Amino acid sequence: MKSIIAALAAIACTVVSAQKITSSRPALNQVLVAGSTAQIVWAPVEGVISTIDLRQGDKNALSFLQTIATNVPANTGTYNWDVPATLPAGTDYAFSFGQSPDESYGPYFTISTGNDSAPAPSNSAPAAGTSVAPKPTGSAATSPAVSKTGAAPS
Repeated sequence: MKSIIAALAAIACTVVSAQKITSSRPALNQVLVAGSTAQIVWAPVEGVISTIDLRQGDKNALSFLQTIATNVPANTGTYNWDVPATLPAGTDYAFSFGQSPDESYGPYFTISTGNDSAPAPSNSAPAAGTSVAPKPTGSAATSPAVSKTGAAPS
């Protein structure tokens, strides 16, 4: 009986992780200040988001920086994130939701240190409406390729 329950739980987790998360905040080029609290917003869906990760870089090679949260209830549609004061200013940050091969990506946003003016947008940000899945780098490079269901930051 326990093995049947475990199998059903595994199937349920697989279905939930395959759901696409559609992020609306931070918005494209929105400026977040290091050391402040920012709200991450997505269209609520049933289940759990296995991970919300911070990534940075070119749309074809987003690098994993850190895990923001794990096992987040997806039906809430929000998560409050304490932006680390140690993050450097940049215009090429993005969030990924879930794990490969079923990752979804939020749009590029900017992090400002608060002591400087917001950096100018980089040329590496994709044009609006693009849907190119990034190639993982670093420790993520050993995981399977990103699914076509994941859309690169836009």
